[in-house]
Amino acid sequence: MADVHTREIRSKNVTDIKSKNTKPEMLVRKFLPGRALNYLICFALFQIAIQSCHNRERIKKETKSTATDTVIRFLTINFYPSFTNPCMLHVDRVAKTVMLIVDTTKRFRYLRPGNLSLSLPDFEANTEIKKFYSPAYILSNRIDTTRSLMLDGISFLINYTEGDKEDSIYTGNNFPAQLGNNLLKQVLYLESRTNDKVMKKYLNNLAGYFR
Repeated sequence: MADVHTREIRSKNVTDIKSKNTKPEMLVRKFLPGRALNYLICFALFQIAIQSCHNRERIKKETKSTATDTVIRFLTINFYPSFTNPCMLHVDRVAKTVMLIVDTTKRFRYLRPGNLSLSLPDFEANTEIKKFYSPAYILSNRIDTTRSLMLDGISFLINYTEGDKEDSIYTGNNFPAQLGNNLLKQVLYLESRTNDKVMKKYLNNLAGYFR
């Protein structure tokens, strides 16, 4: 049957009811508060769960670009050219420094260069060193025994500290092009940043191994 009363009339009729604890009222009082309470608790838990998901997604997005950045704390790239002094590039992400140290125990065709120190943020901004902060990238450059080996050229030993674990890979002389291009950019940038003529000559000679 259709409701023939307006909202105002229905409200007045309900207000005029003086009876208390009627059977319909008791049913409503018995079930609605419990249902409302459950609803409120579930709704609150749902809000907490949603907020937690949002927080996890936010943290994941914030750390996605730097997740690998926080894994590698120390990195040393050892250069072993066939016909000139070996050297090592040491990256200290804690102290935010980069140091190139040339092994001068053996003398080749020129004077012994000294060490070269740089700020890590500057080095990161002008090279692709950040790729080495990913263990997956480092491992992708390890020696491939299925490829033919070369008798000369240049090879690399990469030592890195991942958390509290130290590890290393050897690339061999026939390394991937991605590694050669990355390291060439680093050598050229180092050459542009030194005023030491001996170091500049050494780095220029080192860059020739990548060309």
